[in-house]
This record gives sequence, C-alpha cells and structure tokens, in this order.
Amino acid sequence: MKNWIKKSIPLAVAASLATTAIPYGVDAKVNGNGKGNGNGNAKWAQILKSKPTKKVNFKDVRQHWALTEIEKIAALNLIRGYEDFSFQPNKPVTQGEAVSLIVRVLEMEEGESLKSNLNPFNGNWASNSFGIAIERGLLENTKNINPNKPATRLFVTTLLVKLLGEKFDVELDDITFTDIDELSDQEKSLLLFAAMNNLVTGYGDGKFQPNKPVTRAEMAVFLNRLLDLKVELEDDDDSDDDTDDKKSYQGVIESIDDDEITIELKKKVNGEWKYYDEEYELSNDVKIYIDGKRARIRDLEEDMTITFELNKAEEITILKAKSASDDKEITNLLKQIDDVDSIDIRILGDDAFYLEIFYERKSSTTFTAKVIVKGNTTINKSGIEALEYLVEFLNDYSIKLTEDDVEIKELKADLVDQFDIENPVFNGSVVVDNTAYGLK
Repeated sequence: MKNWIKKSIPLAVAASLATTAIPYGVDAKVNGNGKGNGNGNAKWAQILKSKPTKKVNFKDVRQHWALTEIEKIAALNLIRGYEDFSFQPNKPVTQGEAVSLIVRVLEMEEGESLKSNLNPFNGNWASNSFGIAIERGLLENTKNINPNKPATRLFVTTLLVKLLGEKFDVELDDITFTDIDELSDQEKSLLLFAAMNNLVTGYGDGKFQPNKPVTRAEMAVFLNRLLDLKVELEDDDDSDDDTDDKKSYQGVIESIDDDEITIELKKKVNGEWKYYDEEYELSNDVKIYIDGKRARIRDLEEDMTITFELNKAEEITILKAKSASDDKEITNLLKQIDDVDSIDIRILGDDAFYLEIFYERKSSTTFTAKVIVKGNTTINKSGIEALEYLVEFLNDYSIKLTEDDVEIKELKADLVDQFDIENPVFNGSVVVDNTAYGLK
C-alpha cells in the first residue's frame, strides 16, 4: 500500500475540507469566470507563498468559529464578501461557484478553456470556468453536474484531489468513516486520500456526511488546509537550497533496515561506470516522497530509483523515490516509440468532434502525455494512461514512426478511421529523430 501522508486522520475534529475562494457575492457571476492575469503555476506558487496584505472585516463573522480562516483568505484576496460588508458564512456554495473559484485561484487563462461548441455548460454564467476545469482534468464525468445545485462535501473533495493532480493508491480497509457505504470504491479511495493528507476530516460521531452542502465558512477553512498542504510540499521541494551543507545523489534501493538503507550507486572510473553499495542512516527528520507524494519509511521498497540529499553528518535528509514497477512499465512503453521525440496532434471534425494527442519524451523514464477526445466518443487520459493508449494505438494499426520510416499519412488515415471523423481538419506535427513532420 502506498500512503502519501504525514498525519493520521483526526475524526474528532469538526467538519471540513479545503478548496478555493468565494468571490464577491453580488459579483460572483462576473468575477468567477476563470479569467486570470497570471501565468499558471507561477502565479499559484506566488499565492501560496504570499503573506496577507490587508485585514478585511466582515460584520457577520466577528464571533464566528471560522473567523481566523475567513480573514486570512480574504487578506490574500482569494475570497470576498458582499456589498453590505457581510460574508454570509452559512450560505451554501453552488457547484458552479466551486468550480469557477478553483479556476480563479489557479489564475488559469481564458484561452485554456474548451471551445464553446465542445463545452456541455455553454450558456451558463460559469461556462468558461467549467471549460477550463474540464480541459485541466478537474471534471471528468459531467453528466450529473448542475452548476446551480449546492456543492456537497464529496463534490468539493473530488475537485481538491483533482486540483492537486494526485495519483493515489490506498487501502480501503483503512477508511473509518461510518456513513459512506453507498459510495463507489473510487469515491472512497479519493476520500481516503484526501483525509490522509488532512484535506478533509469527519465529525465527532465518525461520519463524513458526503452529501452535506458546503457553506462559505467551510470553504474558507477548506482553502486554508489546501494552502497549508501545498506550501508544505513546495517548501519541501525547494527546501534547503543551501548547497554548502548538502549533497545530492542518485541510486537504487538495495535493502532497508529500520533507519538504515543500502543504496546501489554508480561512479565513472576511467571512462567506465562502476557500481557499488553504500549504507546510509536516515536523519530523525528525514522527508520521504514516493512519486512526488509524502510517504513513510515503511513505504519504500527494494529496486526503487531514488535521489537523495545528505547533511554534514552523511545522513539522508530528503529522499525522493519512484515506484519500481512504474519505472519498468514506462521504460518498456518508451522503448516501443524510441525514435519519437514528440507528438502534437489536433483534429477538428463535424458534429463538434475534437481530438488532441500530445506526447513529449524528456528522458528514458520521464515524459508528458495526454489524450483528449470529445464527440461521439469521450476520452480524457494523461500520464502513463495516455502513453499506454498512444502506444497501443500505434501497435494496433502497425503505424511506423521510426528513423527509417515515418508513416504520417497512415497515422492520419487511421485516426480518422478509429474515430469515424467526418471532414477532419488536422493541425500539429510529429517529431521523429529530431525531424519535424507537419500534419496539414
């Protein structure tokens, strides 16, 4: 089991989960449209690191239990009140507001939204935000979404985990909430992951109340939790750039024994790589990550590829590991398209059909990939799932993208055949062995 957690779940703590800002009540339908003026992740990081610049006083929260959280988020300009200087802490938040506010907090650009004819919420005041959320993978199944319906605790929890972009693998036996039997395994897994990372907590009676509407006060609390987690993770990633005291190394885990770990390292001697084993102790405050998520010592496994830092005492202070099975699977997939540097395919067709395939190799085990299809077939894949889909498609149609043979015409024809595209319009290119081939 992979547990990317730092703390146990405090069920006795009063309810909540974390999410994003509620805009000015009267202006919600104008300002909550996802139009950002920042630059994506950089702006997000800036928000996370920002210190409150002003104190905002709302007349109806002076004795409220969430006063501190409301004031903090308001001071960061991530949440606003109403024209009469009230906050209305008990007012439910709608699904449209929740989605548009996540987009607003991320400062996503308007241009990132789906084309209007592909957006199932076209015409709604939050349509642009919904389009961006769909494009970014925050919303997958839109069939049961109603922008004007109250956002439940489960709905917001789902957005949070998607927002973090987390890949999770948890044991359902670990979940302790007593009122979630009706949820699907996927919903339970998502909820457990959020709880393990302290994004959500239950009530004193052990219940989570997944269908309970989220209030504006709860949203403020939820956002604080999200910011705390993101700041913590970013601080750990940037942590201690003091290169004078720390050295960074790479290797493969050979064995693990309590607070000691044996690592296979390699060193170049006379032009040849030599492999040797080295034992290290873990520092008392060691920070461990698996696939970018916080983990514990017992989650580490043999054959995991790792990078690690040492302090002056030669103890490991930061260890970042990749799942051994994932590395092997990725390496095998990448070998099957070894000569392909990148793929960027976009197709428009009749009946609002849209296809986008993007792939870029970064190293022997790292890549970026996504597959999005809208129309009579809906596909939304990213990461290893998108890579698997792409490799399987090329193999099924026996399409060659090698240094010696680049079958662009066949690739285009087979895509049209696979998705039955009428009047396709192609854009993009395929780069094989440093040579670009256009699709037009």
